Amino acid sequence: MEQSKLFPYIVGIAALFIAGSAAFFSVFGLSKLFAGAMIPVIIMASSLEIGKLVSASFYIDIGLR
Repeated sequence: MEQSKLFPYIVGIAALFIAGSAAFFSVFGLSKLFAGAMIPVIIMASSLEIGKLVSASFYIDIGLR
């Protein structure tokens, strides 16, 4: 019974690691692709990644109600 309470947290942590590594490689790759404007690209890509995570968690929260 104890494992069933722990499982959602393990899944959540795993999902955060996957999303974090995908965001890192996305931002890293875009900053290398557009090396002339590295800082603006990092800011833009980071804000897009944060927006993706926030909107996905919002829709999941709506679906769980």
